[in-house]
Amino acid sequence: MPYIVLMLNEMSEKGKPLGDIYQILWTYTWNNNGFVRLGNMDELAFVAGFKGERGVRTLRDRLRALEKLGFLLLKPYGSNPTGFAFIPNPHPVILALHEKHLSATAAEKVKLPALREETFIAFLVRATDMKALDVSRIQKATQEAKEAASVAADVPKPPSPSKIKLKFPKKAVA
Repeated sequence: MPYIVLMLNEMSEKGKPLGDIYQILWTYTWNNNGFVRLGNMDELAFVAGFKGERGVRTLRDRLRALEKLGFLLLKPYGSNPTGFAFIPNPHPVILALHEKHLSATAAEKVKLPALREETFIAFLVRATDMKALDVSRIQKATQEAKEAASVAADVPKPPSPSKIKLKFPKKAVA
């Protein structure tokens, strides 16, 4: 969890850290199934350190930022537009974000959330130490997909039928 919190804070907009909010949401899950009922937003905003009239609005903004990154899925409940949250396994989310960074052009990277390589590697080391099988499975599947794509790229493609020009021998003139 510390690495996930650190990465979320690095990916956050300046002055709007997301890591603490994410960690708080984990403590509110039902039996660790990833579902969080966001019924009392005032209490959750208070616990997150957001006080005053704008506390709930600030909390909702951070929740939407977490959803945009893929770390939450928000659903309405009654009149509350953010009544429920589902927290998916963060490991595939982190690995997918890292993969996007690897395959992105320089112009595309500017639009992606900042994901520092040294933090990502530290996360991988910790996941390996903990024997996080989901991380190793995802990495293996990603590597196999890249190798398959590489092999497919090396195989010459046949020309399209419209590009094939047939040459017939000229008739002999007698």
